[in-house]
Amino acid sequence: MEQQQITLKKPFDAHTHWRQEKVLKKILPYTTKQFAGALGMPNTNPKIITLQNLTDYREELFAAINEKEFLPIFTFYLSPELDIEELNTAWKNGWFHGIKYYPKGGTTNSDKGMLGFNEVADILRFMEKKKIPLLIHGETPEHDGKLVDDFKREAKFYKTEMVALRKQFPKLRIVLEHITTKEAVGFVKAHKRVRATITPQHMLFDRRSLFNLNKATEMSYELSTEKSGVLPDFMCRPILKGEKHVNAIRKALIWQAKKGKHKFGLGTDTAYHSRGNKYCECGACGVFTAPIALELYAMAFDAMGILDHLSVFACDVMPTFYGIKDKLPKKTVVLTKKPKKVNKRYYNGTVPFAGQTIPWTAE
Repeated sequence: MEQQQITLKKPFDAHTHWRQEKVLKKILPYTTKQFAGALGMPNTNPKIITLQNLTDYREELFAAINEKEFLPIFTFYLSPELDIEELNTAWKNGWFHGIKYYPKGGTTNSDKGMLGFNEVADILRFMEKKKIPLLIHGETPEHDGKLVDDFKREAKFYKTEMVALRKQFPKLRIVLEHITTKEAVGFVKAHKRVRATITPQHMLFDRRSLFNLNKATEMSYELSTEKSGVLPDFMCRPILKGEKHVNAIRKALIWQAKKGKHKFGLGTDTAYHSRGNKYCECGACGVFTAPIALELYAMAFDAMGILDHLSVFACDVMPTFYGIKDKLPKKTVVLTKKPKKVNKRYYNGTVPFAGQTIPWTAE
């Protein structure tokens, strides 16, 4: 009999973008409603590069939530400007759980990012010694002074920067964020002390979704050529990849479920942008999935035939890696296979399947 329901205990989102101030207060509740905790990314404005930046952002988050019902954890922005003494103080006090690498110009607020890791070798040595995770946006936007094809940036990264990094720092704990390619999957499976997060869009959709209409169906989704053009709601970094890469990700999750491994975990990369900032000249990159994140994951895992594995993926892999599983507040989310109407707007931000009915509901 087809499974109609699954219960998730203390689900955790290991990759979120909450923004700041007014926007934070409006969009944070979408995450706190579905998850027991989440990791916030540091490409804020200002970026989290100093201890004061971190302290200010922590205070802002804690002021906006009920601490007994939700656990936020934090990261620094990897930069030569980081002060190792400040990092050591913050790490000893448990104020952050990782440091995030951004490729320069690769995504939102990545102007202080880098091309490679040469400038921060001393920081990486410190992180390896202290077992501080390095979180990586794995793309190479530019190589040898030339722009790299958007659809090849991730594969390029794993053939160049990532090989060199692993060789120089073999014991560094690493999270490969929002992976999208078969090259990334292969790297995760081949190396110890490496985990990866996967977004719902990168396991549900391939790059055709950027140009053709998606429709929710009873089981999953389908593409339609009734309308054709660029669909800003599906534009994100890393960009959606071809079908072979989506299949590689799905096969990796099926492998994990069958083998009982803990290599791939949940990280939505939910990134709010107003409709005006998405539907404009040079629209912003980011898919706002927080309002229906678990429903989208249920659609994907149901279609893959591994719905039972969603609990491990959502509640075990990344909380165990970050050592916070027992610290998460008790929260139970029940996913039921019954229709749910998706709003056209959530705080004026659009989501996948806006205005449509999807087959799963989270309660």
